[in-house]
Amino acid sequence: MDQLLSSQQLEDSSSEHDPRRVRAPAPAEGLGHAVMCPSRLTLTPEQLYELTGYKRGAEQARWLKENGFKFRLDRLGKPRVDRAHYETKMGCKLATTSDRVDGGSPNWAALLGA
Repeated sequence: MDQLLSSQQLEDSSSEHDPRRVRAPAPAEGLGHAVMCPSRLTLTPEQLYELTGYKRGAEQARWLKENGFKFRLDRLGKPRVDRAHYETKMGCKLATTSDRVDGGSPNWAALLGA
């Protein structure tokens, strides 16, 4: 006996075997937002405008150079500032072991309560 399939069922069954149809990969489970939207490595155009006060790339580059920021130009001539460099320049950098005065070795006696 023939079964009548809805248009959605027909589309679903035919698309599984259609080599022209490309399916988006399913999001990885357990990784959440980090996989779907990685943090930006450079400042956004809006953040560059806020930092420099200029919208045009040439003016932004001039301001960045005058104020000691390292940057590189993209293919359109717009400056790109690494977020880590910006955070270091603005005093947002977290201290690392190499920043310690004593050379980076912890005081084990104090940590162990001796």
